[in-house]
Amino acid sequence: MLHAFNTFGSYSRLDTLSGAEFVELLRFTVGGVAVLTVLAVLLRLIVKITEYHIYQSLDSFIVLSSSDEERRKKVKKKVFRKWALIGATWASSIMAGLVANYINHAGYFLPS
Repeated sequence: MLHAFNTFGSYSRLDTLSGAEFVELLRFTVGGVAVLTVLAVLLRLIVKITEYHIYQSLDSFIVLSSSDEERRKKVKKKVFRKWALIGATWASSIMAGLVANYINHAGYFLPS
């Protein structure tokens, strides 16, 4: 973030830019927009997945026969799998955050 302030703060007027400085500023801006666009698309995908596939409904059962008991077991397994998916989603989001922090700290997206 500090690099962005230094980059844009040093170019207060565009008419005083040389060609190399303008190319560096343009590359920095395009790189930042590309990263933000990819992040926005990934976050939108995660929201859609969580809205339509992980929502947990409450189920109740009246068990009168053995087929009802089998259906109840199947539904309980399905609910367990969904909760496991929620846990995996939380774990993967934590890992994604750690990877993003590493990439940011390493400076891969800073202009060279």
